[in-house]
Amino acid sequence: LQTINILMVYCIAIVGFTCLNFNLHRYLLYAFPPLTIIMIYALQTIFQNNKKFFINIALFSIVALYFIKSNTFMFDENLSYKNIVNVNLKAVQYLEDRHLNNAPVYTNYQFMDELNKPYMGYLKTGAFTNLLKPWDKANNINNPAWCIINDPATFNFNSLPFKVKTEVVYTSSFAVTGVYKEVK
Repeated sequence: LQTINILMVYCIAIVGFTCLNFNLHRYLLYAFPPLTIIMIYALQTIFQNNKKFFINIALFSIVALYFIKSNTFMFDENLSYKNIVNVNLKAVQYLEDRHLNNAPVYTNYQFMDELNKPYMGYLKTGAFTNLLKPWDKANNINNPAWCIINDPATFNFNSLPFKVKTEVVYTSSFAVTGVYKEVK
């Protein structure tokens, strides 16, 4: 019983920490092993004392599993994140196919890593060497600049120091990434 109390305090601490980081539900994974131990202990105790109540809980749990569904994007918590990876991979390949590894490319934070860290798996031809953040100024750019943005509907294109036209936009459920070229 002492061990169960310690595990319960641990689980409450993990859930409390996760509540503070509301977009990072993956931290709940640390609570699963002790919660499993607590649930096994509770179910064993219930089964020994009241078998009818145990059967009702088991049936209710099976029915509840049917209603656990989500049609919303949950960041990197479920397989919908695969859609973002695939869309971003296509956008990076689009730039690589045009041999733009040395061209100025304005991008947001996520693509900074995808375009200059080959170990992430997006690059085939090598890292992009001239990456600029959208808030950087476009000084002395001789060749046309490119822009790669995920979720372009929420991006303020007026913040760019040049005008762009759409080259290609890749979409899938919960994921949109656009590649844009500077208009001279």
